[in-house]
Amino acid sequence: MENSYVSRLIENQTICTMNGKRHIITDRMGAWNKQSVVLTWEGWQITSNSNFVSITPDEVEVLFTKGLIRNVARGENGKLYEKTTFLDGRDFAGAIVCGILAPSTQANLRPEICDYAKKMGYITDIMTPVKMFSGTKSLIFNTDGTYSILFVWNDSVLKKINQELLHNFTKNFFRNYSVEVKNNGILMLNLSEDFAFSRKSIDIFRVYDIQLFYLNPKFDKKLLLRAIMQRAFISFPYNILKRNQFEKLGNTTIPENKKEHLKFNQFGKCKLNCGKVFYNSELKRYLYKITIPYTEWIRELMIDTEKVLKSKYCENVCVSFSGFNQTIEIYCNGNDIGLDVERELISLDYAMTFLWDESKGLFNYYQFYTSILSLLEADSSGQFRDEYFSYLKTLKRLLPEKL
Repeated sequence: MENSYVSRLIENQTICTMNGKRHIITDRMGAWNKQSVVLTWEGWQITSNSNFVSITPDEVEVLFTKGLIRNVARGENGKLYEKTTFLDGRDFAGAIVCGILAPSTQANLRPEICDYAKKMGYITDIMTPVKMFSGTKSLIFNTDGTYSILFVWNDSVLKKINQELLHNFTKNFFRNYSVEVKNNGILMLNLSEDFAFSRKSIDIFRVYDIQLFYLNPKFDKKLLLRAIMQRAFISFPYNILKRNQFEKLGNTTIPENKKEHLKFNQFGKCKLNCGKVFYNSELKRYLYKITIPYTEWIRELMIDTEKVLKSKYCENVCVSFSGFNQTIEIYCNGNDIGLDVERELISLDYAMTFLWDESKGLFNYYQFYTSILSLLEADSSGQFRDEYFSYLKTLKRLLPEKL
């Protein structure tokens, strides 16, 4: 693949040295490193008065095979990489939203860069809706040159979340923006290009999407909060748990949706997201065994859970973790704490699910956890605030080495 720009560099035997990459923000789902994509490598023409050069990864490959690239080598995986990177945090202005590149950004790019973005599937000829956790987002082109963004709720949201709660929550979330809440979703109106194609716009809908997903009554919100805190204490708690978290009461109602007893089959087994719970009614014994790959973080989570449970139940209940069997075992010793134990195991399974999904790169973990915490902070009853500070005190006491 050679174009006029690259052809001139080859014809003039121009040697270029690469010193960084330039990304562009997208509204794609996934981990942080998937939410922005590389459009160009950048550097200098060292044999031509040090002129700036900006070329696509495909163009880098062409020049590399011609021996015209410096500071670049091929790795064992066959891919090119920069030996030394000087400037790798640069972004193009604008963003890619629903497959559409911001017009003012596109106007300042070489056609070959746009062609590369199309080849990679980053941009499309027509608007491509983005399917998210709780709905589908679309970009609308208004006749006056402005934009609107439509977020249509999926069937799960419409069927499982009370309509009054859904509408009130949505109105409160977008209270600082011009929106219309419709029967099937929300429309953000008359946006400038700068706002429609910005990180702020993209993140607003990402956070809303995550919060809407966990507004679903199938989630026990207090156990969800505990699970996030358990996850946070595995590494750098204050990356997730901010020091001013839950300082004020919110201004909306977030139902707790307390989980009842686990439903065991005739063999005393209940399947959760990342594990199975076995219950022996005669011995009052619970056994949680993971069904996902056993990792160091999973092990650490189970050890931390063992410490919390031993502290909570003292000598009245026997709690033991087995790394070999990948289980946590709880003997109630005749104590009537079945529901409480089951809630602890649900919380553990929530935390397991977070770690498992995180390892698969399904979300930007920092944005994901802070979005859920922000949802619970919005509650006006104080129930989640009380739970937060109570559980934080417990974790700080039992896991001081994690702080």
